[in-house]
Amino acid sequence: MGLFTEIRIGEPLPNVQVAELVGGDVSTVDLQAFCGNRNLVVIGVPGAFMPSCTRLHLPDFVRKAPALKAAGIDDIVCIAPTNPWALAAWAERLDPERHLRFLSDGNLEFATRTGLTLRDDANFVGRTMRRFLMRIANCTVRRLTVEDDVLAVTCTRADDVVVGVG
Repeated sequence: MGLFTEIRIGEPLPNVQVAELVGGDVSTVDLQAFCGNRNLVVIGVPGAFMPSCTRLHLPDFVRKAPALKAAGIDDIVCIAPTNPWALAAWAERLDPERHLRFLSDGNLEFATRTGLTLRDDANFVGRTMRRFLMRIANCTVRRLTVEDDVLAVTCTRADDVVVGVG
């Protein structure tokens, strides 16, 4: 949980493009423009359909999204190193009411620029994104927790979000 990452609290998010599926087409999202002057929770996961992501991690955020938004969070974003089509299918399964926004980092540009990559050959995942939780205010990292294990969900749950930071 005290893992080294390139991005630090107080630093801006990198200026990268992520993607989402809109009407069946891939649409790019400029992450800094998306953040703007908003309060965000950003959840990083190692991949769509992984067991701990699908059964525990994301459903917890979907259930608690209304309360987080009522407490001042403008948007809850899940970033995954998964292609936009698979990510959209996963989002539809987990969050049909769209409490969260699912963004693809399929090229691992965000994960690489923030230093949040890892290699997990034991689970046949290869190079992927670490599981993390960020609080962003005005496109700046205000809090960051990172899991030690790709399958663990110990410090990145919805209950670990600190509202009012930033």
